[in-house]
Amino acid sequence: MKRFLLGLGIVVTLICIGLATGVAVLMQAPANAGGTIVEPRLLINHPRIKVWRLILEPGQSTRQHTHKFEEVVICLE
Repeated sequence: MKRFLLGLGIVVTLICIGLATGVAVLMQAPANAGGTIVEPRLLINHPRIKVWRLILEPGQSTRQHTHKFEEVVICLE
């Protein structure tokens, strides 16, 4: 039971950190110019979760890449 509660506490903490980081990221204005390749910025690097920030303006793109693990994408527009 202690392991379950510890795991639940860790999950809740990571979710809270992710939400707080997401709100902070969303309040920042993008600083990229159109027509360029944009690199994502790593915000949180934890053994069980990574949080990246990527803002694409019209005409911008990312380099070709693959995703090896499960992911959650939040697209605002």
